[in-house]
Amino acid sequence: MELINDQYSIGGISLIDLCKEFGTPIYVYDSAKIAAQYNRLKDAFSDTKVQINYACKALSNINIMKLMGTLGAHIDTVSIQEVQLALKAGFEPENILYTPNCVNIDEIKKAVGFGVGINIDNLSILEQFGHEYGNTYPVCIRLNPHIMAGGNTKISTGHIDSKFGISIYQLRHLQRVIATYKIKVHGLHMHTGSDILDTDVFLRGAEIMFENAIQFLPAATWDNEYKFTFDLYLKAAEAANQCNNQGRFLKLIQVLDEHVIETVNKLKIANLKIKNSNVNNNQKLVIEIGINALKKAKIDFKLHPSQIDVLIGYLKTNYRLSKFTLEEIAELPKNENEEILICMEIIRYVALAAYFLEPNLVPLLIFKLFRLTLQYGLTPNSPFVFVVFGYINIAFMGKMEKGLEIGQLGLRISEILNNEEQIAPLRMNYHVFISHWLMHLRNTIPDLEYGFKKGLETGDFEFNSLNGLLIIYNYFFSGEPIDKVLKRGEL
Repeated sequence: MELINDQYSIGGISLIDLCKEFGTPIYVYDSAKIAAQYNRLKDAFSDTKVQINYACKALSNINIMKLMGTLGAHIDTVSIQEVQLALKAGFEPENILYTPNCVNIDEIKKAVGFGVGINIDNLSILEQFGHEYGNTYPVCIRLNPHIMAGGNTKISTGHIDSKFGISIYQLRHLQRVIATYKIKVHGLHMHTGSDILDTDVFLRGAEIMFENAIQFLPAATWDNEYKFTFDLYLKAAEAANQCNNQGRFLKLIQVLDEHVIETVNKLKIANLKIKNSNVNNNQKLVIEIGINALKKAKIDFKLHPSQIDVLIGYLKTNYRLSKFTLEEIAELPKNENEEILICMEIIRYVALAAYFLEPNLVPLLIFKLFRLTLQYGLTPNSPFVFVVFGYINIAFMGKMEKGLEIGQLGLRISEILNNEEQIAPLRMNYHVFISHWLMHLRNTIPDLEYGFKKGLETGDFEFNSLNGLLIIYNYFFSGEPIDKVLKRGEL
């Protein structure tokens, strides 16, 4: 809603005119705003396979439901009447999920008749369902994770006293029912509550979900459903790492190591091991894991290179660079090679770890990243690579003009790629290595504040804090009074 010429409007339409035409009371929804919010959520998961479901109970206006369908959303319903409304709104049965609570088997049978997806949330109904349908109709199981979360107790739905879902402590009973009736389970469901502000709740929920999903895997799953099983174990290991459950993480990694043979999947495992080593601040192990993993992709580095090795690497990189103009580099396509993308991420982690432990290794890693970018195309790490390569030209090779051009190209490519997760680290590196040659320190602060904000939004607290530190430094060295610097630091 906007205030224009002392009149409120929605989507450019005057509210007064709407009231005159339709009378009051009147409810008005801005479809453009709804679409923008939906796309914002979808874009946040652009690199992950995610299907967004619209909760019909939030607003069952059929026109809003139709709008959500045109945007690509599926729909979640909690009653047979909502199922019927979703069908009338144009949703295909396979895109409707029925998630009831405390209903009898007759309602479940009606949902089966409509051909929609079904979440079953208690053992009694599951047994009746199994007796009626056996393995002829697939279902999802709603689990109660025993997590207290939500804005208040009335909207906390995953705790031990909640009526929603089958307790995770009843897993063996649940599996017996499934085995007895040969029920085909094709999904798990969990809802811990609403208005959750603590990210740890989601991490813990993900860990529980993946752990229980593994328990549903059939025998010989690595042989019969290799890709799905690999993805599930890898996600479970990621969740264990995020929750700092080291014992479980190591067990999952051991299983992965025993079954995985493809190079690209071995690289994914190595990348996760590196992240875990970073959690434990074991930078030596990061280098060791990274160097060994890269060899599997035929990318070799000396562990203790000499300055002669660095010079040779620099000359090789410059020869490769001589084949391109800066404009041609900016117009390179995006790199879609999954194996190379993972290798480049690993190289970047190793470069950060080697900064103090193996300083001669750092420029060689940057040179390799630069050449891979020229060979395969732009990646989310490319802006960082160009900024650091520019700094190497300035600080170590005495090539000021060339270094500034390449460093500025890094910032330009960052804007082209528009990867929000890389904004905080890129801003920090750009203003440490490049911008102070081009502008007064005071003029760097707005962009650093932008990087600080994006670090908060994306959860990159490491580079968020480094951007904040640079803001204070640059205020101090640009002559800001001490009391103002201190006040800024407190904020």
